[in-house]
Amino acid sequence: MSRRLLVFAKPGRPGRVKTRLIGELTAEQAAELHEALLLDLLDRLAGGDFSLRLAWALEEGDEPPPWSPPWVRQEGPDLGARLHRALAAAAGEGHAAVAAVGSDHPDLDRADVEAAFARVEAGAGVALAPAGDGGYSLIALAAAAVRPELFAGVPWSTSRVLEETLARCRRLGLEVALLPERRDLDTPDDLHRLAADLAAGPAGRRRAHSLFEAWGLLPGRLQSAAMRILTAEAMAAVDRRAIEEVGIPGPVLMENAAIGLADAVGELFPEAEAVAIFCGPGNNGGDGLALARHLDGRGYEVAVFLAAFGKTLSEDCAAQLAILRHHEAVEIVELGEDDDLVPALAAAREHDLVVDALFGTGLARPLEGRFAELVEGIDELPPPVLAVDLPSGLAGSRSEIPGPHVEADVTVTFGAPKIAHVFPPAAEAAGELVVADLGLPPHLLEEAEGDLHLLRAEDLAELLGEREPASHKGDYGHALVLAGSAGKAGAAALAARAAVRAGAGLVTAAVPEPVAAIVAGASLESMTVALPAGEGGEIAEAAVEAVLAACEGKDALAAGPGLGRREETAAALREITRRCPLPAVLDADAVVAFAGRAAELRERPEGAGTVLTPHPGELGILLGIATAEVQADRPAAARRAAAETGAVVVLKGHLTLIAEPGGPVWVNPTGNPGMATGGTGDVLTGIAAALLARLGDPAAAARLAVWLHGAAGDAAAAARGAESLAAGDLLDHLPAAFAALRAG
Repeated sequence: MSRRLLVFAKPGRPGRVKTRLIGELTAEQAAELHEALLLDLLDRLAGGDFSLRLAWALEEGDEPPPWSPPWVRQEGPDLGARLHRALAAAAGEGHAAVAAVGSDHPDLDRADVEAAFARVEAGAGVALAPAGDGGYSLIALAAAAVRPELFAGVPWSTSRVLEETLARCRRLGLEVALLPERRDLDTPDDLHRLAADLAAGPAGRRRAHSLFEAWGLLPGRLQSAAMRILTAEAMAAVDRRAIEEVGIPGPVLMENAAIGLADAVGELFPEAEAVAIFCGPGNNGGDGLALARHLDGRGYEVAVFLAAFGKTLSEDCAAQLAILRHHEAVEIVELGEDDDLVPALAAAREHDLVVDALFGTGLARPLEGRFAELVEGIDELPPPVLAVDLPSGLAGSRSEIPGPHVEADVTVTFGAPKIAHVFPPAAEAAGELVVADLGLPPHLLEEAEGDLHLLRAEDLAELLGEREPASHKGDYGHALVLAGSAGKAGAAALAARAAVRAGAGLVTAAVPEPVAAIVAGASLESMTVALPAGEGGEIAEAAVEAVLAACEGKDALAAGPGLGRREETAAALREITRRCPLPAVLDADAVVAFAGRAAELRERPEGAGTVLTPHPGELGILLGIATAEVQADRPAAARRAAAETGAVVVLKGHLTLIAEPGGPVWVNPTGNPGMATGGTGDVLTGIAAALLARLGDPAAAARLAVWLHGAAGDAAAAARGAESLAAGDLLDHLPAAFAALRAG
């Protein structure tokens, strides 16, 4: 059945578009956004099973913009007349089903239009997608249903458009199919909703995303990838704001912490019946005392060892102790400065679980004296240990271990992980990490000082989106992989195969001519372009134009794996990178090609975002510093590289970091030591290329690629063991990684 879609639009001129009604935008911004939304919509509609025409509302002397696809002119005194005439003309051309959409609907896509046509072809006379303002964002009709009575005199400027249209359909005997609501952009609330959506990444709205980012309208990427990693000082500031600005009393926060702790005990230690709790004199001890009360209420046998050693209790700790004394079943043993610790430790040994509530994240100096003696005794106890907020003896804002400390099996922290929970060696003493909810308003954590964030599957899955039933390979991007040299054909094959396995619609491997046949045979699902080769089988200077020609029609470039480091190769790579208009992933030799020239990466064409994926040695070469200096402060090195290059920087290694220029630094928790083997970096390059070709957003592609790469390595290690893991195993287990991402 022949189908025609009409997109109703106006030229984006200040004062003439509907988005001008949003007071938070200037007239110029409204016009820019109008055009960006239209262009993004056309991108999302491309490849649909219908022909498309733009229906332009043109004033005398107007012409459509030069980028306009085939178009018709809107004719008529009002919107109803213009709609009818355009749809009737399309039906008169022989199209059995016709549809119209507006240009200011950022949620509409090709699948919505094809669903509307499908409903019409199944027998409905009219299919409608409601908009949030009482109108509709999409209407599709059988040719026979295109009647002037449907449109003439409809109160278009009111909230009764949909209601009136449905009533007219009933009077005309037309069956109506209602589709899911698709909101438009009319009000400040619509603008804020769109900003929140765009904070998760472009997702088919690349131009609108760029404008919101440039205008500072994005609500912060924290909102879309929620888990912060904070210093102890930043978390203390959050607590203060909760108390002073929001009005949550300190004891309420302590109560919420205790509830989270009690829930964790029940979920993680279901066989435990008797719990020994060691409490210090501060608020961490107060949390432990409150936990004792909740566990007593849940039927546990509880013993508390209050280790103040002569120090004055904090106000909240003292209050919790006073309350707990009313729970007669709870044994409370107070340890004085001169008391022997052996009886307390011997008693704790007989319990099923030991809780460390001595000191929390605010500890700033190594433990000494009786407290050091106590934590060493706790470490020798056979029952598992749960730490409250942080194992005692660690400092929340530092990854180094200051001195004597508790080695916990589980740590329950509150609100957000701290530095010591995430980065080794301190993190190794924290064991399994659980983040409990304190009932804080989310904005307090979002606004907290710092730029570190933890990657989580539940946040990343939103960036990837779903594959639409009617989609085709053109919807998932075409990745061009520039890789390989004599003796290193495997690097090119691994990267190309990874791009295929990571979901790219099409993959082309551009490789030196001497290895083209090898790569073609090793990566059957990708295409191959043979490039002029120079000495050593590396790409020659003559390859530059060949690669740039190959960029035509592609969506992303990946360059670096196995290319080699001869000066001719490096010069060719720099020239390709500077001139290629595609977003690019640069790895290995492509990163090293810019040694001492990091700022030149800022000279890439406008809109051609860049992802760098160096290991610490390569990053050191790029920045002109020693590898040891990179490793001494990995977040700082990644931030510096992002600032100097303007690229998203992926610093590979244990807890791979992703640093965005002027933005957050993401910490990846997936991956394992078995991935320390040749070729795994090439696989990451291919995964990143596929996601960049599909999404067009370097930051989103980098975050997804790093998490999926590590998750595939974890699945491979679980199946085959870390010792014998090979890079190709990651390809076999990428499907499991995607499944884990979807599952959250």
